[in-house]
Amino acid sequence: MGLHYFPIPTDNDDKMYPLIIGGNTMKKIMLLLAASVSLSACSSGGGDFAPDKFSAADMCVVKLSNEEEKICYGMDRLEAEEIAGPGEATIIGSIEYESGLDIKYRDDIVALIRMTADSKGVYRTARGSEVWDKKSEIIDLYGKKHPWNESEKNLEYVYDIQENKFLDRTSGETIMDEQTHQFSATFNDRGEAETIMLLDRKMAMLLK
Repeated sequence: MGLHYFPIPTDNDDKMYPLIIGGNTMKKIMLLLAASVSLSACSSGGGDFAPDKFSAADMCVVKLSNEEEKICYGMDRLEAEEIAGPGEATIIGSIEYESGLDIKYRDDIVALIRMTADSKGVYRTARGSEVWDKKSEIIDLYGKKHPWNESEKNLEYVYDIQENKFLDRTSGETIMDEQTHQFSATFNDRGEAETIMLLDRKMAMLLK
């Protein structure tokens, strides 16, 4: 149990009052607050998409037929499926939707978004990358300074949303929390993106 301060509206003031909240409840509140920040940026269209920068808005995919329709990390499953439509469960625990979109949920909250071959021309990331884009095109979008992992077949960026900084392999190798976000792409022999994923490090490391 711990003492935490939250604003409680009253008729007379807007002071902060203490609430005694258990550890598990506090953890859930913090996760909901983190998700709300992500969704706020997603819904407002906010975010600095300059290369070598990252924000909560980067954790969204956009439907090209209507760019007001976005599916974002932290979104409720019902909201996501209003855009993606009905899906089918896969053997790895994700839900497969039409047009090359896979989503893995954690407690019915979007924790991983994966675009595959059929998503081309249907979905893109909020920053603008699509499946079959060249690696050089994706690097131009996301930046050359901070790749967490760059090889012939992989490109990854890892960002700590609490500290507002990119992580490198030394600092991020063992991190597996929900406050560290990741962009990942895999490439074929021609250097074209075959899959693009948006997820957190807990999902990347533990698949849950």
